[in-house]
Amino acid sequence: MPNKEELIALYRFKTELHAHALPISRCSEFVPEALAKVYGKVGVDTLVLTNHFTPSQVDESSKEELTEAYWNCYEDVAQAAEKEGFRAIFAMEIRFRQNSNDYLLYGITKEDLPFLYDAVKDGMDIDEFYRAFHSDRVLIFQAHPYRNGCEPAKSESIDGIEVFNMHPGQNARPSVATAFAKEHNLLICGGSDFHCLGWEAGCLLRTKERMETPANVVQALQNKAREQDLEKILGKNVSNPISLDRREQVGRLMSKLQAI
Repeated sequence: MPNKEELIALYRFKTELHAHALPISRCSEFVPEALAKVYGKVGVDTLVLTNHFTPSQVDESSKEELTEAYWNCYEDVAQAAEKEGFRAIFAMEIRFRQNSNDYLLYGITKEDLPFLYDAVKDGMDIDEFYRAFHSDRVLIFQAHPYRNGCEPAKSESIDGIEVFNMHPGQNARPSVATAFAKEHNLLICGGSDFHCLGWEAGCLLRTKERMETPANVVQALQNKAREQDLEKILGKNVSNPISLDRREQVGRLMSKLQAI
């Protein structure tokens, strides 16, 4: 049975799965260059940029304007990340018109942006969107489904849920989210939801291989071998994607939140 040090050595590559940058995510405090410097100091291998894509953005801009600006923000982050020694990967946090639920789209590419714009513009809900857009190359995760103001989507309309969302100003109720994921046999993920200094690397995914492409992210999130290795060292089925460096910290947080 591997010990903690052996497991960390086995899963040595670290990835941030949920981060935002200006000017697309207006709630963020970091432009691409500053974001890259923060995560360069942390020492991640990969950062997945999940900028917001919302009805208000769609209503304010034409398809060409928004999709170009959205992609350009990612390219700015990718170029800045390369200078800092890590890789940035394109993704999205999308919201539809029906409610305040947010969904993380992993595996998407630039070519998907026009369809995503139309989906929001035309008022698709998550059920319609999943039927239209889901494929083997894309994963659709509901972000922080138990945050105040959000509600879990139908399990058949998502591939997984973000069980750990480390936004310090929100209660994501990770123990409840984890129970929902297990009950419905959903995939799981976790991320820092980075917007401001001090939020960085609150939750990182560890993998055996460095993630270089959107397809690598999809493959890693579908990989059950990582959970099995965690079970060996922890002696129980935790299905926990977070960095072992943060296990004790998050465990204390969960204990506090379970009573809420």
